[in-house]
Amino acid sequence: MQAEVSQTSDCPAISIVIPVFNAEGTLDECIESLKAQTFGDWEAVCVNDDSRDGSLEKLQRFAEEDARIRVFTQENAGPSAARNAALDAARGEIVMFLDCDDWYEPNACETVRHAFRDDEVDIMAFGATCVPESAAPKHVRDLLSPYDEIIAGFTPDVLFSKHAQPYIARIAARRAFLDEHHVRFATDIKLAEDTAFLFEAYPHARKTVLSSAKLYNYRMNGESITHGLNSANATKAKLDQHLAAIEHILANWRENNLVGLCSGRMVEWILGFTLFDISHLSVEQQANYIERLDKLLAETFGNYSALPHKTAVKKAAERVSKHECSKLFSGLLAKLAFVRFFVATRGLKQCIERFL
Repeated sequence: MQAEVSQTSDCPAISIVIPVFNAEGTLDECIESLKAQTFGDWEAVCVNDDSRDGSLEKLQRFAEEDARIRVFTQENAGPSAARNAALDAARGEIVMFLDCDDWYEPNACETVRHAFRDDEVDIMAFGATCVPESAAPKHVRDLLSPYDEIIAGFTPDVLFSKHAQPYIARIAARRAFLDEHHVRFATDIKLAEDTAFLFEAYPHARKTVLSSAKLYNYRMNGESITHGLNSANATKAKLDQHLAAIEHILANWRENNLVGLCSGRMVEWILGFTLFDISHLSVEQQANYIERLDKLLAETFGNYSALPHKTAVKKAAERVSKHECSKLFSGLLAKLAFVRFFVATRGLKQCIERFL
């Protein structure tokens, strides 16, 4: 990573991590949203990921105009590597994450700073607005809408039901906390890297603040990795990345002795994260992914089919452990069982949205 173009002289309260790649058309709105903040003690740590357009020139101009904006550049390595480089260079007490095609509400930094006045708060998850809102499925809008709550210690709900993950851009964290627990982005994962990051972070937090405040504006566009992989012809690529993320999370949990925290909930989440997409593949492809999934689960949890509490999930886990794809997805009875599984893992409202 090359030397910065410009830097501030003081240690700011907040460091805002911004990975930048070919964002010439959206950088102005992104950076202007920082300049419009009602709380001004921040630095923007921008890492140019070898952009091929005029992004670097724009960043350099912004840095010349405002000493709070720091600019680094690296050979193209992807957004996770860029975020890691920014985290290593950050000097603020609090770290926030801003994508180069999105923008903050003017009170974002002020609201986050206020939440972290409690010295035990390590992570904050706030709300976000999809732009345009009509382009986002309802379950995505729900995930971006947590309720107001302060959570002391760790509860599995923060990972599975509190709308506190994924989407790293609406997360703030204490920098010392991330450094202490060596929480960084996995550079070998191209999808769900934010999920892996949060599964590493949340179990260690002393306090987590959830806020319903919509502080972040998330631009919906068809060019992003997430949106592109929602097409049916990319299901295999999506599954490969999701399995890579699961493998990374489970390895981290084994290393940090976290597996016993919520084994049943983890198995339920992993099955819900993968089986819906597996069901859309051919029988031969289903068998391959079921075998990979079984191997991942058995390596960490042993007899994992005995762990889930919900009957529908337990039955699905048993089918996976026996590699019985036909009994999972084929025939009327199997499909009814799979619907029951999907209701158990995603909830009735999301099932109605998906199937209708």
